[in-house]
Amino acid sequence: MLKRMICILGIILIFFLYFGCDTSDQKLQSTPFDYPQSKLWAHRVNDTCEAKIKKNEFVGLELDLYYSSFQDNIWVAHDLCDTVNELRFDTWLSALSDHEKNYYWLDFKNLDINNANIICERLLQLSEQYHIKKHVMIESYDWNALKIIKDKGLAVILWIDNINDDINKDTLAWYRKTKDKIIALQPHAISSRADMYSLLIQSFPQMNIHLWNTPIKKDTAGNLKLTELLCKESSIKVVLVDYYADI
Repeated sequence: MLKRMICILGIILIFFLYFGCDTSDQKLQSTPFDYPQSKLWAHRVNDTCEAKIKKNEFVGLELDLYYSSFQDNIWVAHDLCDTVNELRFDTWLSALSDHEKNYYWLDFKNLDINNANIICERLLQLSEQYHIKKHVMIESYDWNALKIIKDKGLAVILWIDNINDDINKDTLAWYRKTKDKIIALQPHAISSRADMYSLLIQSFPQMNIHLWNTPIKKDTAGNLKLTELLCKESSIKVVLVDYYADI
C-alpha cells in the first residue's frame, strides 16, 4: 500500500514538474500598460507645427528619435541626416502644452546597449519634467537595450521582424526567434507593419500589439475599412495613421 502511494505521488510530482513549471505561456504576456481608449495614433509627428495640430486630433503621437553621442543630444530624426534640422526632443516637447493629455510612442532609430543608459536618463528627466512618464513608450528592435530601459521604469515596445521581408519566409524560425526575445524582455507591447497583424494575433494572442505603415490614402474606402477592422481586435492597442478618421 505504501509503495503504491509513493508511486502515485511520484507520478503526480513528475506531472507537476513537467507541466506546471512551463511558464513560457505566462511569459508571452505583455507587461501591463494603461492605454487610452482611442487606438488611432498619429504617425511620424517629427515637426513641432504638425505636433501642435495633431495633439488635438489624436490622443497618441509617434515620432522618430536619434541619439548623437558626438553632440550628446536626442534629436527628432528618422535618419542621421535628419539631425541637420537641429530639432531636439526637449525642444519638441517644450513647443506643446498639456503634455499629460497625450501619449508618446518614441521610435528610437539607433538605441543600443552602449547608449541605452544615457538615453534612459534623459528620457526619465523629461518624463518627470512634463509629467508624462506613464504615457511614454520606447520602441526598438534591440531587446537588450530595451531591457535596460524597462528595468529603469519606462514602458517599452519590441519591434518585430517582418517575415514578409524574408526571402525564405521561415515561419517556424521567425516564431522561435521572436518568442525568445519576448520571453527575455517581456515588453509592454510588440510592433510591426500592418501586413503582419494576422500572424502576430495568431502567434502571440496575449501580447499588446502596435501596428504601423497602414495605407495612407484617406479617400480609399478599403483603407478606412482595414483601419476599422484592426481597431476592433482586442489585442491591437495602437494603429498608426497619417490621416484623421472618426473610428
